[in-house]
Amino acid sequence: MDYNKNAKFFRPSPSLKLPVIGGLVGVIGLAINPVFGIGVLIIVILITVALFSGRPSEDEIDRQAGEFIKNIKAEALKKTLLEEEQLSAEPIFFWNYQIGPAVLTDPAVAGLQDKRGGDGRWRSPHVEATAFLFTESAIHYYRKISSLVSDAVKVTTDELYYKHVTGVTSDSKEYKIEQGNQIVQGNVVVLRSGGESFFFNAPDNDSAERAAMAVKSLLRQKNA
Repeated sequence: MDYNKNAKFFRPSPSLKLPVIGGLVGVIGLAINPVFGIGVLIIVILITVALFSGRPSEDEIDRQAGEFIKNIKAEALKKTLLEEEQLSAEPIFFWNYQIGPAVLTDPAVAGLQDKRGGDGRWRSPHVEATAFLFTESAIHYYRKISSLVSDAVKVTTDELYYKHVTGVTSDSKEYKIEQGNQIVQGNVVVLRSGGESFFFNAPDNDSAERAAMAVKSLLRQKNA
């Protein structure tokens, strides 16, 4: 993973002011002195290419973000100290960008921004991958927040006994985006247990609903 290249995606968009002014000077220069005008236009083109070249596409950033979930089952089993034979139902996995205030200590994000793509999806330098593992007595969750611009990572796990889980829902959650003081809506799966609420970022409403329904169905079986 090329951290420096990925960081270009999340930097504030370069200003076109200098290339535009330079282009105008070059066009005017062509009328006065063609050699001078062509020279200015070449310089403007080189500067513009330098400003925008090497920036990953949205698809490339999505592809790299999706890599964090490829080995999540093995990682989750290891971190929760479970063996695959202990699982009583199919695990659930999903991921999304960690939008809003960062929860991962990562100096590399200084000066970077969450970005809204042409598809309307918000992307950030941090990716949250979630695994729900189910044993006979409990839901074991594994959450890993990883960086696209450094090797920073944060892992949390917990064990929620079925008898203590009081609710499972899919919901929307508001996140504050620093640039422009914007408030955006995200999709989450919410587990409630022991008076606490645990929020897990899902990529979209359908994914959140599918995960919540699967957990609800399992809870009904376990608590029957």
